[in-house]
Amino acid sequence: MSLSWLLLALLGAVPTPAPVNAQRWGVQWSARVQSATSSKEQLSSPTIVPKAGIALVGSDAGELLAIELSSGAVRWRHKMPGRVSGKPVVYGPAVLVTADDGFLHALQLKDGTPVWAVPIGTEPVAPPVVSRQRVYLQTGLDQLVVLDLRDGSELWTCDRYEDGGRPNAVTIFGHTSPTPVLLPAAARSNAKRVVLVGSSSGHLTAYNDDPTDGECDVVWERKLGNTAEDFADVDAGPVVLDGVIYTAAFNAGVFALRLADGRLIWKRPMLKGVHRIAVDKQRVYIAARGRVAALTSDKGKTLWKYSFEGGVPTQPVVRQGRLWFGRDDGPMTLLRASDGQALQILDTGTGFSATPEVRSRLALVYSNGGMLYLVAKGLPDAVQ
Repeated sequence: MSLSWLLLALLGAVPTPAPVNAQRWGVQWSARVQSATSSKEQLSSPTIVPKAGIALVGSDAGELLAIELSSGAVRWRHKMPGRVSGKPVVYGPAVLVTADDGFLHALQLKDGTPVWAVPIGTEPVAPPVVSRQRVYLQTGLDQLVVLDLRDGSELWTCDRYEDGGRPNAVTIFGHTSPTPVLLPAAARSNAKRVVLVGSSSGHLTAYNDDPTDGECDVVWERKLGNTAEDFADVDAGPVVLDGVIYTAAFNAGVFALRLADGRLIWKRPMLKGVHRIAVDKQRVYIAARGRVAALTSDKGKTLWKYSFEGGVPTQPVVRQGRLWFGRDDGPMTLLRASDGQALQILDTGTGFSATPEVRSRLALVYSNGGMLYLVAKGLPDAVQ
């Protein structure tokens, strides 16, 4: 059996050859990031850096690698002091990445040389977010930390349990990624910019992004999760589009809120268990164990649902009318965003826990078997 046919068989292609379809995606190369025997669950979503011609990805074995986009060869690798489960974030000549050592690390993009490392007390629950020369982190202790990108010095921080009372409630994922956003012009009396974060306590909070004297300043806060029960955590999004926030509380459903003040626009309380959310101009896409669905953005009405047997889906990514998502015990799936029809399946047999990195004609998918695949639109060995 030829290598190309073996690769097609591995990826689940149909037994009879099909003509090249410019709308399908095929494997351009694959690169082993970690030994399959030592790889457990790869959570570090890959990052494409077009100007440098590389992809960045971390491993369960505690390495950060820069891989040539043209060939899949390793340009450099840097040993981290623990498992890398976050997405590497590139800003100018710097790479920001977290490891399970409880530090945020800044490295040089060109060769992985360390620049600075800052202790944050616990592994962040989401990759760092960079905006206006600031780095935003939400930690596993419900702390929002804002750092200066240049040297990692602290600008301000908010700890909702600073005065004690940290709950012992059971959570699933626990928190959202911090989302810095400019408020609508009519809503800037108390703050111009806010940082949105969801917490394990079931709240979504908008913090002033320019607090006076660095003191924590809550602009508004909304309780979304049912705190009388376990799993009240707000851990989807928040995603902001056209002045509307879309998010979910694990035990209380999906919500659309006004960015200006957090006022409720609509909610779907029966859609419980949602921990991933994405949006485009037409639809809101939600992901939970065993299902992915699309809702109307204006009223939250269900448009379609794609179900599967068990499995935790990755963060869905919508691009050019296609919705990409993986499953920790199943394939990478491409759906038509308008109606949920399955267009392609990429099944490596090891599952996917890392969010795919999707561009207009290239995508990176990273399997739990420790393999990184570059797939491109219109290749003859497209997955069927």
